[in-house]
Amino acid sequence: MRLSTASIRHFRSRLSRIAAKLDERGVWQEDRTRIRPGTWRDWDGTEKPVYEVTVENGRSSMTCDTPTLERGTEFAGIYQALQADISRLLEWWR
Repeated sequence: MRLSTASIRHFRSRLSRIAAKLDERGVWQEDRTRIRPGTWRDWDGTEKPVYEVTVENGRSSMTCDTPTLERGTEFAGIYQALQADISRLLEWWR
């Protein structure tokens, strides 16, 4: 699948806005999605910088740690779609 030039520009612009909020506030939050910097400890005890991603929808919550902001925003989008599908398919919270 190839992304259009317009899609790539929009994505990069959004990443820039998210990165600016992270620099300014230490966290980016929109609706029920939150991205913030964190630390992950490797098996040998070394600490590595990560982005903590959390998407909440009612009583459902999905969280991950990812090494890049780009990957974090991708996971956030996937989690939002999954939560909407789960709620719709199982007719939860009605």
